[in-house]
Amino acid sequence: MDELVAKRILFDFEIITLITLVLGVIVYGLFGSFRKPPGRGIGSKFIEADLFLIWFPLVFFLINPILSYLVPDSVPTTTAPVSDSKQIVAGINQLIGFAFVGVITVILIQLVTVRDAAELLGLRMQRPIVILAYGLVGFVVCLLVSNLIIGSLSSEYLTSRLGELDAQRPVEEMKQARSFFVVLLSIINACIMAPIVEETLFRGYFYPVLKRFTSPLFSALVTSAIFAVVHSNLPAHLPLWAFAIIVTLAYEMSRCLWVPILIHSLFNGANVLMLFLSKGEG
Repeated sequence: MDELVAKRILFDFEIITLITLVLGVIVYGLFGSFRKPPGRGIGSKFIEADLFLIWFPLVFFLINPILSYLVPDSVPTTTAPVSDSKQIVAGINQLIGFAFVGVITVILIQLVTVRDAAELLGLRMQRPIVILAYGLVGFVVCLLVSNLIIGSLSSEYLTSRLGELDAQRPVEEMKQARSFFVVLLSIINACIMAPIVEETLFRGYFYPVLKRFTSPLFSALVTSAIFAVVHSNLPAHLPLWAFAIIVTLAYEMSRCLWVPILIHSLFNGANVLMLFLSKGEG
């Protein structure tokens, strides 16, 4: 019952966030944001068509919280033991899914008005040493704010209200992993595929498109909220929202997508390491 309540809360939050997004675009549009000069910086070269095109890759992430609430049997439970073969198939499917969404996103960024994706994403903007510096600082800030502060407070509050809730499905699957190949697939998805694809979609495309036609603050809050809700886990929701806002700020400061990708990769890697360390102690 507690898990169903948690899914209902996430479902409601997703609906509220999407309504806020639509109303925000309408309000900003009425006040002339669609007619304002694009200026320079992140988001300046996106056009009105991107507001519609962005939903093609986004829907692959948005559908999961909806299905997990409306059709509970469509999403596997995290507590049931899973065989190695099923975990391997699930890991490969996830890898293919990430690759598919990533390709769609890059195609949309690149082909609309024949733009240069590398230029739009700032992939050539910074030197490696600068990317590394931004990445390390952002990683430390994310660990302190997202994990240690907000994560601890959120977990304590939810436990007092709803009892012990399941962790994210990939986390539970990694806990159950017994074969080397399953572990390797999990690490590749968590530390390479997820950072590249999610940052390209959410920070590289979604955030600047919405920013172009609303404001940086509105776009950062809304896109970060959607980033958090698509992970379909209530205990991780507020920490991931904070994480996404910090990563968005790092992208704005550096104007280089390699920075949020590096922060995301280090953050996931640290969580994977802590998971295996705790698993070893258990």
